[in-house]
Amino acid sequence: MEAKINNRLVVAAARSLVGVKFAHLGRDVRSGIDCVGVILLSFSSNGVELKSPEVYAPNAHTDAITPAISSFAAQVDPDDAAPADIAILHAGGKNKIPVHLGLLTDRGLIHAYRELGRVVEHSFSGAFKRRLHSIWRVPCVDFDPAFKVS
Repeated sequence: MEAKINNRLVVAAARSLVGVKFAHLGRDVRSGIDCVGVILLSFSSNGVELKSPEVYAPNAHTDAITPAISSFAAQVDPDDAAPADIAILHAGGKNKIPVHLGLLTDRGLIHAYRELGRVVEHSFSGAFKRRLHSIWRVPCVDFDPAFKVS
């Protein structure tokens, strides 16, 4: 991860995935992708290969996501979040185990939404913001100061 890539390019790559079918553990736009696939493909289309978490369950009882993300990204304060940062979300309610990823954008969050069966972009507010576990930044991303999280 030596070369710098602009965060606008990472977000544009993620936006190109909006509408792709959801498939747990999916990494191919033809057959479907999941939340991890959104992150991996958004970066790989810009020449950055990230490590995928080991096999993980959609309703996990252990945290398989955070250790994998921490192997290639650094945690940042949510107040310092920027487009192309990775949001780790917990399941909600009493289950605070991290189970979901999304890419922050200037419009909100892009993620593979299992309940809708596809990749979506929407505001990062309400129930999704309440489920925020942590924010992570891939060090090779160069941030445009004019491009901010909404």
